[in-house]
Amino acid sequence: MLTFDDARRIIEGSVGKIASRSSFSTDETLSSLGIDSEPAFHNLIHTIAFDPESGASSLTAKVDLQDLVTLSVAATIKTLVDTLQLSARKLCSNPVNPHEQPCCPYPQICADCGAKVI
Repeated sequence: MLTFDDARRIIEGSVGKIASRSSFSTDETLSSLGIDSEPAFHNLIHTIAFDPESGASSLTAKVDLQDLVTLSVAATIKTLVDTLQLSARKLCSNPVNPHEQPCCPYPQICADCGAKVI
């Protein structure tokens, strides 16, 4: 699981990128930020999960997309942060096969391959 601050940073960066806005409140909905269609919503989910600059992959985390796609454009920023925080799992830094790590607390070194967990 990501920390609240990590999840917030990912959501703020991803929403900011899709909505072309640098500031918004946690009570705002996606639709009020201009993310009000299915294609825009799916683009946001993809950005949250896979964007190398602002998404979960930037923190070497894996997101269960099913948790996010059950939300809608009526979701608030806070709801997105909470959902992401519960959904994301850390991966080890194995360059060939990064794999999910057991949660809470995360190990510093992967028990399977010996790579750092970052």
